[in-house]
Amino acid sequence: MQEELDKFGQWSKDNYMLLNGDKCKIMTICFLRIPPAPPSLNIYGSELESVAVACLLGVWLQANLKWETNVTKMLNKANGRLFLLRRLKHFNLPVNDLLQVYKSYVRPVVEYCAPVWHPGLTSSQSARLERIQKRALRTILRGQYVDYNSALHTTGLQSLSSRRTDLCRKFASKINPDLLPPRGSEEHGRNTRNANKLRTVKCRTNRYQNSTIPYLIRLLNE
Repeated sequence: MQEELDKFGQWSKDNYMLLNGDKCKIMTICFLRIPPAPPSLNIYGSELESVAVACLLGVWLQANLKWETNVTKMLNKANGRLFLLRRLKHFNLPVNDLLQVYKSYVRPVVEYCAPVWHPGLTSSQSARLERIQKRALRTILRGQYVDYNSALHTTGLQSLSSRRTDLCRKFASKINPDLLPPRGSEEHGRNTRNANKLRTVKCRTNRYQNSTIPYLIRLLNE
């Protein structure tokens, strides 16, 4: 592995893109009860740190492939932005204006890169994310707030869970067909009931079953 890393480092130098060893990390994804020690790797002589959690393009990844850290980070950021919504409420802004602030400033935080992590959420994590919208609607509607379902109906909003599913479906529909499994008609040429459905991915573990690619294929087959 070190040999390949050296080749990559040399390629980067040759193309005037020096790597920053301080920002490069090692994450070992292993589900053995007693995992092996992480490999000792370096870039340009700088030893790489081994981590269990890392942020990649704004998404927090864990070595156990769970999403607790990412959910917690999103919640912390969204709660901070809800504070602004509460401050604006005291200026007696119309409901529609407060709603627009929520949709453009708060909600995107808890939907960022949803196709990556939504399929792997636990019911508890999904409920915690949903509470962000519940709190926002209580703030926006004030005395008009009765319960969450009524608030959704009044404001015309979807639940965050439903929105994430729609975002995933929209993302799946834009994937290059060449990157997806073949459809039934392409495999056997027969016009059967499932001829237009993509071949499902065989998953030996729930972890893989609840990951992005199998989930998106299921959405496209609905």
